[in-house]
Amino acid sequence: MQIQKNNTSLMLQGLSKPTLAKLNEDYQKIRDVTIATEIEDLLNYLFRILNIKTSSKEEQDNLDFQIPIILDFIKSKFGFLTIPEIKEAFKMYVAKEFQEVKVFRLLDCMIISDVLTAFIEFRNESLRIYEQKKQYI
Repeated sequence: MQIQKNNTSLMLQGLSKPTLAKLNEDYQKIRDVTIATEIEDLLNYLFRILNIKTSSKEEQDNLDFQIPIILDFIKSKFGFLTIPEIKEAFKMYVAKEFQEVKVFRLLDCMIISDVLTAFIEFRNESLRIYEQKKQYI
């Protein structure tokens, strides 16, 4: 997987704990989040960052039908991620930092899978480099 080189906000800064490690370690995993407002805030964030709007009752009904499916999918297949990690993944997606993932103004399980899988690969590689550097000190 190729990532564009403009990820300076996520790069290792010296050997301080990288942002990606903080997002993973310092927050509750989404599968364990029980506060409805936190989940609702995440879903609203995803719709806003992708600028998803509905123009008819039919579109809104379809969206309302999809939301529980999307949430179940995230919790069951990506429950080990934190809410801040998911938000960061979609920021990177919208910024086109995942070269292999085309950006659409759509939110369904396929898009979520593509984005979160690309994020996990990026995060794992970034943290692997950090761990290697940490071992040599």
